[in-house]
Amino acid sequence: MIWEIGISFILCRDNFYSIPFFERPYKPGKKFCATLISNGGPYLRRNFFEALSKYKKVDSAGRWNNNIGYHVENKTKFLQDYKFSMAFENSEHSGYCTEKLTDSFAGHTIPIYWGDPDVNVIFNTKAFVWVKNEQDFDRAIQEIIKIDNDEELYKSMLKERVFNDPQYVQKEREKLRKFFRNIFDVDKEKARRIGK
Repeated sequence: MIWEIGISFILCRDNFYSIPFFERPYKPGKKFCATLISNGGPYLRRNFFEALSKYKKVDSAGRWNNNIGYHVENKTKFLQDYKFSMAFENSEHSGYCTEKLTDSFAGHTIPIYWGDPDVNVIFNTKAFVWVKNEQDFDRAIQEIIKIDNDEELYKSMLKERVFNDPQYVQKEREKLRKFFRNIFDVDKEKARRIGK
């Protein structure tokens, strides 16, 4: 049930239709990593940002810790210049997977994700770097460094499909469309009677 709510949220996002279901485009010469964080949020997100920044500068383009000097108008377009993007949720709960991951995929990056412990139900874990907890930082950073220094490995991750089962996602998207059609396409007079 919780994942039905989560997948509905994902399918409602504006950028859902720009997420490549299969291969994300390869663009050589991209910058290293970016994140757009509105607030410092959970300490785990701040700590990972600091740890990864010891390897290479992570461009922070949100209100929190902005180190690029301007406000980003179009997140998806901005991310297209980066190999990686930090996509850390505000908290860790099953089924709580927000726009952070889908925005990263829509921006053709390799997301570095922390948050929903069941993210692998819908998303293919070969398409992103999954940080499971703070004890997993070193392993995740070593994986990022390896991908960053191996262009063939980087390309192979971009070729991974985003969703485990694209047909399931398509079916869920169609169910959601029908649900909204039933709401918005109903005759106003008939809808009034239903509400009485």
